[in-house]
Amino acid sequence: MYDQPAEDIATLFIRLRKGDTSLQEEVPQRFDRWFLTIAMHRLGQKNHRIAYESACKEFSSSVKTITRKKDLVPQAYSIIKNNIQKSSEQFRAGDFSNMMLQQRPPSELLHLVWDKLNANEQALFSLFYVQRNRDRLEAHPQSVEQLALQVLNIRQKIKRLMKDDASITFTNTQSQTNHDLLPLPLFEAGILANQQEKEAFETWLLNVPEVCNDLMEFVPFVQALQDPKVSQAFFKEVDDGKSEVEVQQQTTKSVTSTPIPSEINTPLEKPVEKSIEAPEPEKDVKIKTNEPDFPISEDIENYANQNSSNDTLKTILIAVVMAVILIALLSFLSSN
Repeated sequence: MYDQPAEDIATLFIRLRKGDTSLQEEVPQRFDRWFLTIAMHRLGQKNHRIAYESACKEFSSSVKTITRKKDLVPQAYSIIKNNIQKSSEQFRAGDFSNMMLQQRPPSELLHLVWDKLNANEQALFSLFYVQRNRDRLEAHPQSVEQLALQVLNIRQKIKRLMKDDASITFTNTQSQTNHDLLPLPLFEAGILANQQEKEAFETWLLNVPEVCNDLMEFVPFVQALQDPKVSQAFFKEVDDGKSEVEVQQQTTKSVTSTPIPSEINTPLEKPVEKSIEAPEPEKDVKIKTNEPDFPISEDIENYANQNSSNDTLKTILIAVVMAVILIALLSFLSSN
């Protein structure tokens, strides 16, 4: 499902600046969604907002100085990383809801469907999202790629169950065979092999907005399970002192009974090998100046809306302001 767009964001950006008005909403929203996804995963649902909004404003100003499309993505990525690093807020996990979850705590929704997973599925999901230990993962009899594909589909099954049992609407609930998505559960669990893999995956996300949507939809569950008060209720073996060997034996026994699709024996493709940079044009493209800010879209803002009336009011006010900015952007580009 998550095929990369035919043209990467840098190419679309240059087309927009050359006057292709059909892209005047897609390009700003693609950056906006990407900034929000990274900020939410690095700082948490409750503490991401300042870094996210600051990055949007800084990018709106700095983008006017970019003349080569190969500089676009590196500069944008540097902006979001720097704003996260200098943020006074630290990462905060917790059982936080939002409008998409109908203001129901993620732990409540997980409890609702948990017993509908078999023991093998529960153990593998725990291995990734509760234990979050790369060494333990690599010590498993199956490869990281095999485990990642299984966990990716357990994740999808959980979403299907929530859709059926609680009417929670997710963007995508289909089973996955796309190997490009194998890093997704590793990224969510914070157990990619190294910082380079993490940054390569985050950069790749700019060209797959549907994956950004998926990550934002599932982030409440990921960060709820990072709260010990929540994880203890689901995975007693993690906190009752069961040894790593016992946990691994239990997981191995269940996993070996499940056939593994032959296609997952291929090595995991690192996203870094799929550069999103398009070839540099022969001549630099002159960028127009005095462009209006990139908007923070209402649809994206709804993903980050938190469980309080004050946040709801703030969302409405931001949406109104950003709608005015979007109108200004459309008028500007049309007149040029």
